[in-house]
Amino acid sequence: MASQDLVTGLEETIYHYGPKYFSFTRYALSEHSNMALHLESEVPMDVYVSRDKSSDPNQFQNDVTYKQTSKLTLRTNDLEFLQNGYTVTVYAAAIDEHANTLLYNTLRVSFEDSSHTPYAGWSKKQHEESDGRRHDKTKRHESQEFSPTFLE
Repeated sequence: MASQDLVTGLEETIYHYGPKYFSFTRYALSEHSNMALHLESEVPMDVYVSRDKSSDPNQFQNDVTYKQTSKLTLRTNDLEFLQNGYTVTVYAAAIDEHANTLLYNTLRVSFEDSSHTPYAGWSKKQHEESDGRRHDKTKRHESQEFSPTFLE
C-alpha cells in the first residue's frame, strides 16, 4: 500500500465504500517541531502508529494503537518519539457485520505545522486566539475514547 506524504496545510476528505486501509507518512521533522495530524471518520477506525517513517504499522506491529475511535489528533509534542518521522495506518471497517452490509464512509485528514508560524514572537495564547481556537489542555484528548496501547 502506498503511503501519502503529510505536508503542511494538507486537508483532504476521502470517501470510500466498505473496509479500507489508508497510510500517511511524515519524514524527518525539524528540531522542536509542533505538528498535528487530525483524523475524523464517520465509522469507528483503528489507528496504528510507528515511529519509523519507512515502517508499515498494522494490528500486529506498531508503537501505539488507538482502537474504535472516530476522532483523533496526534501531536508531536504529546508523543515525542514521533520527532524523527513516523507512519500512521488507518483502518476504517465501514461494514455492518450483523446485516452483512458494506457502508459508505467519509475520512477527513488534515496536517498542520505550527512550529513555523509567521508571528514567531507571539505567545501560544496569542496564536490560539488569532486563529479562533482556544484550546483547554484539560480537554485536549476529549475526542479520544480509548487510551493508547504501547508495545515494546
